[in-house]
Amino acid sequence: MAQARALLATARTTAQRDPAGASAPLREAHGLWRGPVLADLTDTMPIATAVEGLAQVHREVTDALIASAIAAGQAEGVLGLAAASLAADPLREPAVSLLMRALAATGQAPEALRVAREYRHRLVEETGLDPSPALGDLERDVVSGVVGPARIRPEAPARPTTRLFGREAQVAALHRLLTAERLVTLVGPGGVGKTRVALEVARQSGAATVLLLAPVTDPAAVPHALAAALDLKVVRGDVLSACLAVLSDRPGLLVVDDCEHLLDTVRDTIDAILASCPGLSVLATSREPLGLAAEYVSRLAPLPLPRTGQDLPQVPSVALFLDRAGRVRPGSPPTPAELHTVADIVRRLDGMPLAIELAAGRLSTFSLTDLRGRLDRALDLLGGGRPSGDTRHRTLRATIEWSYRLLTDDERRLFRHLSVFVDGVDLDTAERLAAHLGLESDPGSVLARLVDASMIDARFEGGTRYHMLETLRAFGLDRLAAAGEDRAAAERMLRWAVELTGWLSATMTTEREPEADAVLRRELPNLRAAWRLARSRGSSDDAAAMVIGLFDAIAYRDLIEIRGWAEELADDPGLATHPRASAVLGAAAEAAYHRLLAVRAAAGRAHQALGGYRDVIDYFARSGNWTHLWVTLRNLADLLRRLGDHEPAALIDAAADRAPDAPAVGRSGDAGSPAHTAPATPVPSRAAILDVAREAIERNLTRS
Repeated sequence: MAQARALLATARTTAQRDPAGASAPLREAHGLWRGPVLADLTDTMPIATAVEGLAQVHREVTDALIASAIAAGQAEGVLGLAAASLAADPLREPAVSLLMRALAATGQAPEALRVAREYRHRLVEETGLDPSPALGDLERDVVSGVVGPARIRPEAPARPTTRLFGREAQVAALHRLLTAERLVTLVGPGGVGKTRVALEVARQSGAATVLLLAPVTDPAAVPHALAAALDLKVVRGDVLSACLAVLSDRPGLLVVDDCEHLLDTVRDTIDAILASCPGLSVLATSREPLGLAAEYVSRLAPLPLPRTGQDLPQVPSVALFLDRAGRVRPGSPPTPAELHTVADIVRRLDGMPLAIELAAGRLSTFSLTDLRGRLDRALDLLGGGRPSGDTRHRTLRATIEWSYRLLTDDERRLFRHLSVFVDGVDLDTAERLAAHLGLESDPGSVLARLVDASMIDARFEGGTRYHMLETLRAFGLDRLAAAGEDRAAAERMLRWAVELTGWLSATMTTEREPEADAVLRRELPNLRAAWRLARSRGSSDDAAAMVIGLFDAIAYRDLIEIRGWAEELADDPGLATHPRASAVLGAAAEAAYHRLLAVRAAAGRAHQALGGYRDVIDYFARSGNWTHLWVTLRNLADLLRRLGDHEPAALIDAAADRAPDAPAVGRSGDAGSPAHTAPATPVPSRAAILDVAREAIERNLTRS
């Protein structure tokens, strides 16, 4: 066994630079077996274990020998061996794949597809299972000719047929980087447009060589793919060495596209290119960095999204949608209402170019309004088409699936469970979630790998936080359900929400109140999702714990939505027998009180509302509770502003904004929170601001 393993290791090292040269040690290793090993002694456990170990090594050697021969263009010589390997273990998928490749490489594509069909039938009949998605990919590659006698020869990239939108700055930046850096890797999630941007850089660079690795599935074929991209025919000797000799005489740019599925081999190949070709720069695209010392990593973000007041047709994400839509459904220019619908669609697609193009293509079937209404099923809606090109980019789901398959089990599991958080998580939450999942790997390393693989995005404003694009999150939720983990994930999210609201309750009345308030506002989207989850599951214990933990926010903060949760739960008939019913009803009563104050003002009953504010201000002023008093004063300022009394409202808001014990609130830039006009006079003291408030109340009471 030791001799066979040593020969196998030698062959694997040799295959990276010379697939044909790997055959000799593999044939020597394969020849070490001359028949069944100790077949009559397998009733003895230690011997049976050793026999199984030898059988596993034999399978590895056989597979490597077949793969090496196919990569070296010698598939004819291993057809019998590949067929015998499958016959020995008819349910082993690697043996199926190798036989299919050998058949396709010798011009027998129909026979290769027959082997796949028979295997599918056999697997279902005997185990009830389906083959892996990789087998489907291989079938499509055989049908399309990607795997065949030509041995994976990538085609030169054609001149782009469509305009590139919104990437001028990125293309210019890459040109500047490539004048100073030998290796630039453009990274980002699948569908963000890395290939399109890289090809534009190549087009503008003039003499550039482009190596498209999307169709290449065998690491040993990378040197041959490079030779094909260079239009180089190598009939003997080391293929990579021949490629390096040609590239060393071609100063300029080499673009290597789609590296992530062949990362180790591509890393070694590019390292050799940089060492041997000093006049050459390399632009690589990948969903994660290559990991070379010379590498400069440039992340490609989705297209900019439309903002209020912008000229919508000039926004890149909208312009891309309109361009692709015009090809599917030519007609008159969109109306203003239709433009706003398009803006909403591209926002919900995160500005991802692939998703936008696929969505626009669906206008052959749906109206704009129909399309927008179905985007909650984006992964399914934007799939199913059969355009030409790499099968991994045919649908949005397939594009994401490709990245997902490249992750380890721990990475996939954490990704799935992070997807339940609609607005991302901070580092502490992510690490605690990883600990609860019992991952074998270090949580920090798993998170770093997910960021590197562009499955999550790390942001550092105000602390580390991890986000997912909505299309990736939808995929994660699908995978969560497919793995049967959705119930457990929901329970973990509810536990997180209960723990967080408990911490908020304990912290809001301490000197850490500003921190607690900021956390509450930061996590409100996730708390909202947890609340709906608790209600949909009938989790009355979790819902009650959340409402009780948020009593301070219900009573003294400007978060009207949370008050609605308390009243909703109070109206639940099942609450009557709940052990915490009285605390929930107390929170609901507080919410109802504040709602009635705001209904009075909104309904024009300013007189009653002003009287209520006067009483509440006097009460909190007597008790000295300025944290609650600032909330009341801010609410009064909103009412005064609606009544047209702007000067005292501006003074009150300015004083609250500068007070260290006033809870923070959303201001300019938040939806529904217009900017307030700063007062023209200095801000009064606390005692004086109370006088301002009382005088404004009395003045407006007289008017009303």
